[in-house]
Amino acid sequence: MTSVLVADDSALMRRIDCDIINSVENFCAEDIAFDENSTLKKLSERDFDIVLFNVSFDSSGSGHFMEKLSDLKKSTAVVAISYPISEDRNLVGKAYKEAAGFFIRPFHMSAEEREEYKAHLSSALRNALEKKQSLDSSMKKKKLDTMFSSAYKPSIKAALQIAKKRKAVSNGPYRLVALACSTGGPQALHKMIPMITKTLPVPFIIVQHMPFGFTAPLAKRLSESSGLTVKEVRDGEILLKNVIYIAPGGRHLEIEDDDSGNLKAKVYDGEPVNSLKPCADVTYDSLRHCSINNILCVVLTGMGMDGTMGIAELSSVKNTFVLSQDEKSSVVYGMPKSVFDCGLSNEVQPLENIAQSIMKKLGG
Repeated sequence: MTSVLVADDSALMRRIDCDIINSVENFCAEDIAFDENSTLKKLSERDFDIVLFNVSFDSSGSGHFMEKLSDLKKSTAVVAISYPISEDRNLVGKAYKEAAGFFIRPFHMSAEEREEYKAHLSSALRNALEKKQSLDSSMKKKKLDTMFSSAYKPSIKAALQIAKKRKAVSNGPYRLVALACSTGGPQALHKMIPMITKTLPVPFIIVQHMPFGFTAPLAKRLSESSGLTVKEVRDGEILLKNVIYIAPGGRHLEIEDDDSGNLKAKVYDGEPVNSLKPCADVTYDSLRHCSINNILCVVLTGMGMDGTMGIAELSSVKNTFVLSQDEKSSVVYGMPKSVFDCGLSNEVQPLENIAQSIMKKLGG
C-alpha cells in the first residue's frame, strides 16, 4: 500500500484529497498536515511514499521545503499542487524543480471539475510512484553492499554467496510457506489464494505491507472468497496446517519454536526496519533460528527490495525454494525483480501459475 501525507491549509481540500487518494487502488492517505512546519515534522517522524503538498506553504519562493526535505534524507516523492495564479506558477518553477509531479487545482469544485481534478491527482500519484520506484531501484546495488543491520548477520554479499552454493541442495518436504508482497499485493492475493487447494499440508504465512487496521478485513475477504481459513495472526499463536496467516498491519512478525517444537508467531510493535512495518526481511530472518529446515519462499508484486536480504540470509543456513512473480503480471516489479536479480529465484511464474507451483512443491 502506497502511503501518502496530505499537506494543505484547507480542511475541506484535505478531506477532498484524502477521499480521492483512498479511492485510488493501492494508495492510502495515512496522515495530514496543515502547514510547512507540521509537514516536515510528520516526515521526520515516519516515512511516507508520497507527500501531496500545497506550494503556497513555501511563501518565500526559495524552495526551502525541498531543501529541508532533502536534509531529512527521505526518499519521499513530492506532488506539488497550485491554484491557477501566476505567483504560484513562478514559485513552482523556482522551488519545485525536484518535485515528482505538479498540477493546477481549480478554484471551484463543480462536479465536472472535481472529476477532472480526481483524474489529474490520480495520474500524478501514479507518476510519482513510478519515479520513486525508479530511484529506489537505482539505489538497490548500493544497499546490497551494506549490512542488513547490526542485528542481522552475515552481510548480504556473503549470504548471497553461501545461498547460491546451497541451491543445489535437494529440498523437501517443506514445512512452511512464507510469502511477501506489497504494492499490488491485495489484488494478487485475491486472485491467487482461491486457487490454493483446500488441503494445505503446512502453515502458510503472508507479509503484506499495510498499516494497522487493514489486514484483518483483508484476511476476512480472502477467507470468504477462497473457502480457506485465512486470518490475521495473533501473538503467541501456534501455526497450524490448513491455515493461512497474515501478519498484522503496523506490526512485525517473527516465527519461533515453542517448547514442544511447534512453530509459534511472535507479533510485536517494534521500530520500522528499512522503513517498513511489517517487514518481510524480519520474518524471513527469524526463520533462520527455527528448527525447520525446508522452507518455500514466495515473493509477489511490490515496490522496493523487501524480502531479498532476509531470503538471502535464510538461504545461507536453510534449504529454501524461492518462487517469484514475473514482470508482466506484477503491478510493480520491484520485490520479485530484486530476488531474481540477486540470483535467489529458483522459479519465476506469472501470477495465475503461482498457486499451482506452490501446491506442486508441497506435493499436491
